Amino acid sequence: MKTLALYKFFPFIIALILLLLLAFFLRENGNIAVTSTSQQELRVVRNVLLANQDTVRVNLLRSLDPLVKDTQGDILWNSEMQNGVLQLQGLPEHEGRKKYQLWIYDLKRDNNHPVLAANFYGSEADTSSYIVSIKPTENIEKAFKFVVTKSLISNSKFEDAEPIFFAQP
Repeated sequence: MKTLALYKFFPFIIALILLLLLAFFLRENGNIAVTSTSQQELRVVRNVLLANQDTVRVNLLRSLDPLVKDTQGDILWNSEMQNGVLQLQGLPEHEGRKKYQLWIYDLKRDNNHPVLAANFYGSEADTSSYIVSIKPTENIEKAFKFVVTKSLISNSKFEDAEPIFFAQP
């Protein structure tokens, strides 16, 4: 009878082992970039980041933009691992030739030039949770501000984008 009870927890035990292996791999190879786009894989990465004491967690401040006024979210960032995720709830999908971008301000850089860290389009179902992998185009030594913007797909300049969310540790 005890054996039957153990089988009930088998999937959870396997998931925990995989999570611990991923955490060990990330710790040993801290500067690897997450290349996954799968929401399930990004949830695992999010859990690994949450378990790391060097990870900074910040909530997005509310926006006055009517498009995203009901959107909520947070950012997990680990400078040592150069890895992070942005989780959003209620972010509508951008239509046409527009996209969202995440920018990071670094204390070791010029304040007028944030680093691009993610391009994304939102969730098809605007009430669902949506996770975005944060992969900065340059190393971030000391993040002090995060900004989510909306802009044209062809845009890669912060100056041409419209800020909609801010977050600061």
